[in-house]
Amino acid sequence: MSERPLKWASMREMAKDLARYGDNPQVLTALDHELSFRFTEQARRLQEQVRARRPVAHDDFGAEPVVARRYVDAPDAPDPRDQELEGLRDTISRLFQGLADKDAEIESYASKLSSLQGVIASKESEILMCYGEISEKEQALIDLRARVAKQDAQIRLLSDRSDAPDADETGGASLFKTVGLSPNASKLVINAAHKALRREFHPDRFPTEKKDWAETRFRRVNEIFDQIAAAKA
Repeated sequence: MSERPLKWASMREMAKDLARYGDNPQVLTALDHELSFRFTEQARRLQEQVRARRPVAHDDFGAEPVVARRYVDAPDAPDPRDQELEGLRDTISRLFQGLADKDAEIESYASKLSSLQGVIASKESEILMCYGEISEKEQALIDLRARVAKQDAQIRLLSDRSDAPDADETGGASLFKTVGLSPNASKLVINAAHKALRREFHPDRFPTEKKDWAETRFRRVNEIFDQIAAAKA
């Protein structure tokens, strides 16, 4: 038998070599070793045939290692299975490195998210403060509108009173009625009412466009109380 590499590409070639070189212990040993790495039913049956022809124990490959006999023409050639295993190790190493990179990226995104959550919490606090200020401003506006409405009511009341006849036409009682006083009011009450109306219609309390109107009402208040003072004298 001529020397040839003991390497088989298929089960069919292995079966042919078994039939052709079935009496060669080296071929039988190499076939047994090769079939040990093939996990199919066909390989198992072929391996039983190989072991039935071997004159030595199944686990005894002789003094010479089988791996060294697998490549007679190239004894230093690497085992393809070792190369495949090394490739798998490299692939797994790259996968683990990729996972480590992804973990670092996730950690970075988590840090950014935490920072953004802090900013959002700060903005929410500012918004709540703004809502509180808006509520205060709204309440102040409501109070101001109430004061304006009250002042407008007093202005309309005084306007209606100022249109009443003078004391020389209807007597002193109409003067008291104009400013909301009783004819029997004491001097202390009259002075207090005079002071309140002067303060209410003082021109300095009104905007520029209403100063003339306020000055007219202010003079009218003084005239009415002058007439009341004369009537009480």
